[in-house]
Amino acid sequence: MNGEVLVLAEHTAGELDSITLELLGKGRELADALGDRLSVVVVGRQLQGAIDRLADKADRLYYVDDPDLGVYNAEVFGEILAAAARKIAPRLFLMGYTYLGMELGPALAMQLEMPLVSNCLGIELRNHGKVAVERPLCGGTLRAREECDLPLMVSAPLTAFSAKAIRACQADVVRIPYPGERRSLRTRVREVVGNISGESTIARSDMLVAVGRGMGSPDKLRLFQELAKVLGAALACSRPVVDMGWLSSDHLVGLSGSTVRPRIYIACGISGAAQHIAGMSGSSTVIAINKDPLAPIFNVAHHGIVGDMFDVVPQIIDEWSRRSSARTAPVTSDHNNTNALNRDA
Repeated sequence: MNGEVLVLAEHTAGELDSITLELLGKGRELADALGDRLSVVVVGRQLQGAIDRLADKADRLYYVDDPDLGVYNAEVFGEILAAAARKIAPRLFLMGYTYLGMELGPALAMQLEMPLVSNCLGIELRNHGKVAVERPLCGGTLRAREECDLPLMVSAPLTAFSAKAIRACQADVVRIPYPGERRSLRTRVREVVGNISGESTIARSDMLVAVGRGMGSPDKLRLFQELAKVLGAALACSRPVVDMGWLSSDHLVGLSGSTVRPRIYIACGISGAAQHIAGMSGSSTVIAINKDPLAPIFNVAHHGIVGDMFDVVPQIIDEWSRRSSARTAPVTSDHNNTNALNRDA
């Protein structure tokens, strides 16, 4: 093998975040094309759960497990990862374009003197040994393709890649000791609020109901919460809804929020700004409801309903509820009803 393709693992209480699996899938493709080893590095405290879940997904597993690493501190994690990367000397270093990757990526690139290309939606190896990357520009309205030399650091958002290329193997597990002396830090973490990883409820959801500025006022939100409830979906939104304080940023889909790829995405009153479309265009089926027939959202929708969503959505709720009730209605088993069912069949 010529070198290593290294993936930075993200985890929450031992559970791997989806971005890690997606990067391992892309990492396996690139490592095979380069003839390199696929490696993964994980940092934290009490990592046995994460180690067990990673041990069959890469050729080599590096880990730093220490009691002082229970709380994320960018200063500490950055120094540890930089020290580990110097020893490993990867030709490609892959990480998520997540809160963690956005903070650590530039610092690591500077310490390792390795170029960093961030927010990549595509990575391919060229025949002449260069790496071609694809990134969004101008708020997602354009995409740029660039060729880069190795070694290289690349960060990618959630759902940019697939985990399908992961193949079962037995990793060589290598423990890396806490590097250097434990010195006094310039920064201390008092509390972590929320999740620093790229994982979110809407990113994990198979179905999303998304609302936009067309909702008009926050008191109308209850209707779409009801739609999400009856469909078993999560509630999402576009940028204006967050800016006006109607929903928190945890619900935001777009370049400044989460990139999602659900099976079904129902856009209600969303015009379809490029920044929003960039975050949801990977959805398997997009259903748009908007009273403006020229709304850009219809350009990416698989199914469109031109109409007032306050008329359309209650009809969807009623119809879905009726069909759900019919599916769960008990069937009597007396002789006459059984014969009737047999005749109908």
